[in-house]
Parts: sequence; structure tokens; C-alpha cells
Amino acid sequence: MEPKPTPEPIKPTVDPTPAPVVEPKPTPEPIKPTVDPTPAPVVEPKPEPEVELESTSEENCAIGNAMQQGQVKDMHSGRGIKDVSVTVNGCSTKTDAGGFYILDNIAEDERAALIIKANKAYLQSTVVAIKEYAGDDTLSPNFTEYKISKYTSRWSYFSQKGISNAIGNISKDTIYTDKQGIEYNGLVYGGWTFKSTMNDSGRDAFIGLYEGRNTDGNIVPFVSYGFFSLELKKVNNQLLNVSGSITLKLKNIRETTKETIALWYYDYKQGIRIEEGSAKRNNDGSYIATITHAGTWSLNKALEKPPGIYKGRIVDVDGMPMADVRLEAVGKNWISKDLTTDENGNFEIKVIPDSNFKLKAYNYKDKYAAEYRQEIKGIPSGIISEN
Repeated sequence: MEPKPTPEPIKPTVDPTPAPVVEPKPTPEPIKPTVDPTPAPVVEPKPEPEVELESTSEENCAIGNAMQQGQVKDMHSGRGIKDVSVTVNGCSTKTDAGGFYILDNIAEDERAALIIKANKAYLQSTVVAIKEYAGDDTLSPNFTEYKISKYTSRWSYFSQKGISNAIGNISKDTIYTDKQGIEYNGLVYGGWTFKSTMNDSGRDAFIGLYEGRNTDGNIVPFVSYGFFSLELKKVNNQLLNVSGSITLKLKNIRETTKETIALWYYDYKQGIRIEEGSAKRNNDGSYIATITHAGTWSLNKALEKPPGIYKGRIVDVDGMPMADVRLEAVGKNWISKDLTTDENGNFEIKVIPDSNFKLKAYNYKDKYAAEYRQEIKGIPSGIISEN
């Protein structure tokens, strides 16, 4: 029986307009870090404007006849966010007062990384399919709604002194460089967040897809136990790189007692996670993660056997096939996607074997989502299930 999605209104999200850069006066004392889950208010030297993305140069924009549009919203308030930078394949724009954006004349891409930068939020990203559609009256189905999360802790410290707090340790011997490779000594501004993927909000906020390139160079699906984002910036708001390593303590890893969990960082330009290093379990149940650079990382367990396959077809209330519908299979700590149905409404999703899931659909054209309430029983490894 063909599922007929019931429209559910999508709660629309805001961020304050970034303030201009103001060079700080005499170097202030470092701000004591605040720590999840209830960080104390932090007094920052000056409001921080947006950071320019390295990948947004117009020279690198892939030109074509397609269009990407959408809305960026605040995860908590549901309101659109103004002046958010949105980039696809080097083509950039900013959201309007309602959080809406349009990228015209861009190239088609079956798998493009959508990069979103909002003030005081960690760098966000998802993967979208971009198609070409003819006719001025044809609404592009390349519509993406994205909910922004901000950093939960913000602090500052002197690079020469390093920092040690409940989040982790950065040695005083660490060398900082800006994007030009010039060494930096001075006040470092840090931003931090950690989200468990064992709940809806963390699972939905996960950056990118639940798959990545392992140490063997293969693209594999995985389940995730959580992700974190660490940002380090200098006084002019430019991102910093570090030499050596950064040690972090992760307290909210649930549903596993594994002694070691693989770490995967997110490559924003490629729109993919890459395995690098691991986190080790402490006696108190926390995990110690050692990373080589700031950015967004996750703790994942890669699938070691073939996935199950779930196939189906989406039709409207009149029984007509619905093309260009995005499908998601949502499991306990994973989400698998088919970025778009074909012209006959068909879709195919790889799922984690023997793991129950729910099916969600999003109609690009009419901008509504539907969830099929009945949970679908897990599919064995290598088996194709059709509905």
C-alpha cells in the first residue's frame, strides 16, 4: 500500500544581525570557561561578526541553470535568521529578513555540500541534490529548510598560557596560525558544543550524512554516539589552526561502553566525514578524544556488513507519483537519506541492518513534511525490502 504523507506544518528560526568588527583595546583578562549543560553568562570583549568562508569565492562558483533555495531558522525560536551566509559549490548568498535565500544560475549536482554560517553558531552543513528545472513558473524542488544551533559554551584565553577546563586541555606550547600561515600569539576565543545523537534534536542537528570515508578509503554508513564542534579564533575573528593536538573530555556518550570509539571529522568542502583517530573510555564513563585540529567531529561506529535496502514509492492523494520528494529513514542513532525520488516516485534507502526505523518525507514543491507513524521493522544485512 502506497504511503500518503499527511502535511505537517514546519515550524519556522533568528539570529541577531552581526555587528561590525571592532578591534579590542588593551588585552583583557581571559574569560573563565563555561561548561555544558548550564554555562554561566559570558562577557565577551566585543560582538563577533561572521567569519568569511574560504570556499565562498565567486571565482570558484560552479555556474549552471539550476537553482537552490531554502530557509535558515533558529532551532529554538522557530524564526528565520537574517544575514546568514549560505554556500553551495563555491556560490554564496545571504538570507533575507525572513531567513530565506535563493542561489540562481548554479550547476546541477546529485550530491552537493550546503554550508551555512551564522553568527555565534558553529559551522553547519548538509548534503543536497540540485537539479535543473525549465520554465519561469516552475518552482525549483531544490528547497532546504535548516535549523541552526549555537555554541553552548564560549570562553577566551591567552595562547601563551593554554587552557585546562572541564571541556579539555590545550597546551601552552601549542602554536597557532591563521589561514595565511602566520603565527599568532594573543587572546584566543573559543566556542564549544556537544550533542548526543541518541535523541531527536541531536540526531537532526548532526552535520552531514551518517556515512563517511574510513581509514581504508571506503565510504561506509555508521551509527553515531554524538558530535562536537570546537572553534578557535583570533581577535579579528579569523579562524585559527593549531599545531600538535587538543585533548577533550566528552561526558555525555550514551548507549555504549566500548573502550574505543572512532573519531570522524567533517570536511565541509567535500560534504563528507573522514575517519581520523579515536576516543578512549575513562573509568567514570566519559571519553577522552585527542584531535589534530578544531572543527566538527563525531564519534561513530562504522557498519561492518552490507546494509539492508528499503525500497518504496511515494504517491499523492490521487495516486499520482510524486517526484522530487526527499526521504529519510530515522533509526535510534542514525539517519539514512534518499535525496530525491525519481519521476515515478520511487526511492531506495540503505539502512542499518536489524535496526527499526521510521520513514519521513519532505515535499520540496509544496514545502511540507510527513512522518509515517508506524515503525518499520529492521531489515537484515543484504536483504531488499519493498513496500
